[in-house]
Amino acid sequence: MSIHLPSMPVPKISHEAHVQRYYGGSARTIYTTAQETQFPDGYLIISRTDLEGIITHANDAFVYMSGWAREEIIGAPQSIVRHPDMPQAAFKGLWDDIRAGKKWRGYVKNLRKDGGYYWGYATIVPNVRGGKITGYTSVRRQPSRAKIQEAATIYRTMKESGALNIFVGVFAFIVAWVIVDKLLDMKLLGTIMDRIIDSGIFILIIIFQDQIKRFLTELGSKRGWKSIARLWQGSSGKGERKKWIMPIVYACMSLSKSKTGALIVIKQNFSLEDYERSGDIIDAEVNNRLLENIFFKNSPLHDGAVIIDNGKIKSAGCILPVSHDTSLPKYLGLRHRSALGISQASDAIAVVVSEETGNISYAYRGEMHLKLSSTDLEHALSKLIQ
Repeated sequence: MSIHLPSMPVPKISHEAHVQRYYGGSARTIYTTAQETQFPDGYLIISRTDLEGIITHANDAFVYMSGWAREEIIGAPQSIVRHPDMPQAAFKGLWDDIRAGKKWRGYVKNLRKDGGYYWGYATIVPNVRGGKITGYTSVRRQPSRAKIQEAATIYRTMKESGALNIFVGVFAFIVAWVIVDKLLDMKLLGTIMDRIIDSGIFILIIIFQDQIKRFLTELGSKRGWKSIARLWQGSSGKGERKKWIMPIVYACMSLSKSKTGALIVIKQNFSLEDYERSGDIIDAEVNNRLLENIFFKNSPLHDGAVIIDNGKIKSAGCILPVSHDTSLPKYLGLRHRSALGISQASDAIAVVVSEETGNISYAYRGEMHLKLSSTDLEHALSKLIQ
C-alpha cells in the first residue's frame, strides 16, 4: 500500500537531506539537524493507529514533541516521525511482534517537523476487540540517557551491517555460481544463474547509487585534471590565488578580535552549487571589509556560511550539512560541526571563527585544525588552495 506523508519544510539552520523510503514504495525528502529536544518531565506521548499504521489519535504531548499540527498528524502514517538513524530491521521486529499480538518495548529516536529529534522509551500494544486486533497503541515515556547511548550504538551497528550483509550475500552467490557453472558443469542451473548475474549488475547499481555517484564525482574532479591545465597556464594562476588569500586572513583576524562568529567555505574541485543556492547570491570579489560586514552580528546573513569560489564571494547565508562525528570536542558548536560536515562531503576548506572564544580553526578532508594564529591560517590556505 502506498502511503502519503506531508512534505517537511527545509530547516533554517544547518541540516542534512535524506531520501527516505517507506513500506509500500513511497518516498520523500526529509531533513535532519543536530538539535535534540529533551523529553519533558512527567509526560506520556500517546498515539493510536489502525492496522496499517495510520494515526487515528494523538495526545497533546505527541503534537507538541512532533512539531506537526494535529490536523497534519491525524490520517498520516506513524512513520511521519521515523528518523533515518533508525534501521529498517528494528521496525521489522516491531511489526512482527505486534502483528503476532505481542507487546513491543524499545528505545526509539523520533524525527520532528523542524528536522530535530527526540528519544523516547516506547511500549506498543495491540488493541484487541472480539478476539481480533483492531489497531495499536503506542506510549512513549522519558528515557534513560545511559540506555539512549546503548540504543544509538546498536542502531548504528545495525545500519552499517546492512551494507556488509549485501556484500557478503553477493560474494556468496558469485562463489556458488562459479561452482555450479564452472566446476560442476550444471548447464540448466548455470544458465539460470547467468541470467541472475546479468540482472544483478543493474540491481547493485540501484542499491548503491549514492555511493557510485559519490565515487564518480570524486573521480571526475581529481586534482590531476587541474594540474594538466596548469601545465599550459604556467604559474600565473598561483599568484592570482595568493591575492585573495590575505583578505580572508585579515577578515578572520578582525572577526577574531571582536569575537564575531564566522564560517567561510572555499570551494575547490567539488561542486557546491546546491549549498550556494541555499543562501543569497553575492557574486563579489573577495574583500575583507565585505566579509566583516556579512558576519556582523546584526547582519541578516551572519548565521550562515559564505562560499568563495576562485576569488569571488559567490553566496552568503548558506546552509551546510552538519557532521555527527562524536570525536569532535563537545565545546565546539554548530559552526564547527557544519565546517567539518562540508569538509567530509567535499574537498572544500572551511574556516571558522568562534563566537565564544575568537579562536580561528579550519576543517579539511574531514579533519578539524583548531586554535590557529593568522600566520598558521595563511600558510594552510596557501598550501591547500588548488
